[in-house]
Amino acid sequence: MKKLLMFFIIPAIVFPVFTAAQFMKDYRPTGSPLVSSTVNLISVVEATATAAGSSRAINTIQESAAVVTNDVWVHAVNAAGNVTFSRRYGIAGTEETAAALIRCPNGDFIYAATTNTAGIQSSWLFRVGIINWSFRYFAAGNRVKSYCIKKTNEAVENYIIAASINSDRRLLVFKINAAGGLVWNRQYVDPAPPVGLTDIPKSMLINRDTIVIAGNRTSLSTAGATLRDLFVIGINQATGAISHPYRVID
Repeated sequence: MKKLLMFFIIPAIVFPVFTAAQFMKDYRPTGSPLVSSTVNLISVVEATATAAGSSRAINTIQESAAVVTNDVWVHAVNAAGNVTFSRRYGIAGTEETAAALIRCPNGDFIYAATTNTAGIQSSWLFRVGIINWSFRYFAAGNRVKSYCIKKTNEAVENYIIAASINSDRRLLVFKINAAGGLVWNRQYVDPAPPVGLTDIPKSMLINRDTIVIAGNRTSLSTAGATLRDLFVIGINQATGAISHPYRVID
């Protein structure tokens, strides 16, 4: 006689648990000659090893009666949401747009931004804290725009910046040391680039010795329609050589 085994499956109902926000505050740049400001939050990182505070890089558009100037506005808040530090950074005669920031091992911050002066666009990086520096990285005749920054896994303190060049038509990656000095820079071009190609790096991670960059790709089909895909590329952090060729995900 065969035995019939029966199983009763009881669906589990999971109720989400909501916790009240610790704080909710409005942050605005202040001070003359501001009349009004448009603020875009770019990035948030933890300022210390504890939950004591965070630093935020924010784009602001400051408007006065006569001029409009783009600056990078940075402020730090404590665990209660109170501002402990607030400052605007900019280069005279230029427009700045913040892209990303990273906390250094000694507690400093490096901010990756883009400057634009009379149509000349360059990547602007500046470090604030114990070590302070500011450098602009550009390619003659090309427009360079910052997107991402990561610290390498090397024993010495180095950083990788993912950018674009020539109005987003090529991927530009460069490596700097703790003092902001350029270690290497390389441009990466798809071996078979489609018509109307733009590659914009959106995310970067470093796994062992490999820099993995992913981003958005836009191109045109043979019929002229706009195509939107994803691209991924792997790069060696020590030399910048390609370790995993371009891969496009449509």
